[in-house]
Amino acid sequence: MPIKGLVPNREVLQNLIGLALIVALLAIGAGYALDAMSRHQRETAGKKAPESFVSANISGVALTLPKSALSSADQSNTDFSDRIDMKIALDLGDATPETVGLTLVPKARARASAALLDSVYLQHFSPEEKRGISGLIGKPLIGSDGYGGETVWYDPLQADPFVAKCAPPLGEESTGQCLRTLVLDSGLSAVLGFSDTALIHWRQIDTPLAAFLDRIGAGKPIR
Repeated sequence: MPIKGLVPNREVLQNLIGLALIVALLAIGAGYALDAMSRHQRETAGKKAPESFVSANISGVALTLPKSALSSADQSNTDFSDRIDMKIALDLGDATPETVGLTLVPKARARASAALLDSVYLQHFSPEEKRGISGLIGKPLIGSDGYGGETVWYDPLQADPFVAKCAPPLGEESTGQCLRTLVLDSGLSAVLGFSDTALIHWRQIDTPLAAFLDRIGAGKPIR
């Protein structure tokens, strides 16, 4: 004798199982879609837009410069110049590359910082001495000579030393700014401007800098 309600309950159970299967399939499909979207975003993020380059010429030295590094858009409109200003990122070992200013000029317009150490800076050293940067000594320059409290940091153990002249912070700037000039074997000089907080990486700075200079055709540093 059939039991009343048995058939309807079986139909309800079958409907529920069917709905559960549909929901499971939808969830699996959504998972695949999210995974594909995430993979596409990672691949897109990993791809960089092709770098755009411009040609320049300083004192007969042909340069190929990344357009994104030029400090002024006007510099990309001429092949010949007596000065090129750039902003470049150097990997000095920190998580974030150090952004520094780089100016290229004919060699006659800027002497190497290492050459200025004995010929100019030494005559203006104060009796004080600063430390705090491993491997470097800091000598404040006498303010009465017009240097305004600047400090020269140099490696005292090398005949051809690392030398940078650093000015104290101006106004609301949190760090001082340093200048270092290198003479290149191409006949150009490279003037590097960077935050004094980057001095702790003074031993590492030349490797990525030399690689960039060589890549753009500016030559190799000879101090």
